Amino acid sequence: MLNDAARSAGQRVLEIELGLERHVGLWETGAMPYLFEAGRRAARAQLAQIRVLLRDVLPPTPDLDSLAA
Repeated sequence: MLNDAARSAGQRVLEIELGLERHVGLWETGAMPYLFEAGRRAARAQLAQIRVLLRDVLPPTPDLDSLAA
């Protein structure tokens, strides 16, 4: 539902599935390292698409070598 609202407002949405191998309860704080690594793997798998989306919305990075000249 949130993704639909964001898309209808003109926002780009990239859904990243963590691909968890087990259920993690809301208060299961001991699972944080597991969740962190799952998020890291999922983000790495989508890194090319993340870069494309960021390139389209962020201003270009200045060439620092040309600024020093």
